[in-house]
Amino acid sequence: MEYLTNSQEDDDADEFSAVIIGETKPDLPRELITGFLCLGETSALVAPPKSGKSKLVLDMALHIEHAREWRGKSVPRPYGVLIFPRERRSQYHEDAYYQRIRDRLGGARKTFMSANFLNLKTNSGVRGVVKLVRSLEREHDCKIGLIVIDTLPMAIAESGLDENSAKDVNAVAARLQIIHDRLDVHIMLVAHTGKAGGRGPRGSSALVGHVDMVAEIAMDKTSIRTLSVTDANHLVPGEVTRFQIKGYPAGTDDNGQARQVGLIDPSIPVDDDAIMIDGRTVKLSPTQLRQLQRLKDIMGREEAESIPVKLWRDSAADGVSDAGSKKRIMTAFDRAKRDLITKRVITITKGKHPEVSIPAS
Repeated sequence: MEYLTNSQEDDDADEFSAVIIGETKPDLPRELITGFLCLGETSALVAPPKSGKSKLVLDMALHIEHAREWRGKSVPRPYGVLIFPRERRSQYHEDAYYQRIRDRLGGARKTFMSANFLNLKTNSGVRGVVKLVRSLEREHDCKIGLIVIDTLPMAIAESGLDENSAKDVNAVAARLQIIHDRLDVHIMLVAHTGKAGGRGPRGSSALVGHVDMVAEIAMDKTSIRTLSVTDANHLVPGEVTRFQIKGYPAGTDDNGQARQVGLIDPSIPVDDDAIMIDGRTVKLSPTQLRQLQRLKDIMGREEAESIPVKLWRDSAADGVSDAGSKKRIMTAFDRAKRDLITKRVITITKGKHPEVSIPAS
């Protein structure tokens, strides 16, 4: 094989550069929400209609805005959020108003909504997004960290493109990259599930290939929704959180009847045989649950954050006189106590008179 020499190379050839990979330690991901959203990435939030996608987006946005822990996950620093709601604009306004009241979110308000037409067909359209972000950052003295397009299929349709066309979806992804090239942000694309739920967004499968993470909302027969990462470049797929939508008083209507607005409930629902500890869902056996409830009852009665282990243990066999039965109860208690320690549900101090406590959930 004959290789060209420098003198033989075309003078009008494009100039390229290259770097050695793996030579230096990579930077850690810069996180908006620890273990979930990172700057410089694109995600797809996928769910069936009426599953609470927009309400969940708003809940994330308000927590990012104030650097408040979001559903057991830390938010390292505050960022502004820009939402392009192609649907339900009035809902965003109303929900944000009442959630700020409910959660006592005072101070700077840096979650913004743009009702402008978002043209994903032209480079000038996405450059307009960059221009808007920079203008908001200057005017409100903040750093925008999250841009949300809700929903992507509507924005694609408004741009005269086809969500089922791989060519069109690839073109949209290339234009979103223009935003990433100019801004240090996370872009979240809200989309609907296909006819076969749980298999990613509807439309061209090319979309999944262009995003760094796909998160899906699943609905069960109750009111509980589950958000899970189903596909990702560097995250481990699995459950992120569970949530419910509950009513919050929103004044009265024209007839004087009380109104409510649906908001994401701050608490994290768990199964009957599970508890939430330090942002973790922990499954417990009936004996473990019974001994944990016994501990909570004693702590409540004593109005103490910790109690002697002996007091807790002795209470397990209160009123039992038969030696054999008492021994079996104590054996079961000790096994449950050991398991609760292993699962990090309780902590016990060392020393001659150890005390037991429950970490904040």
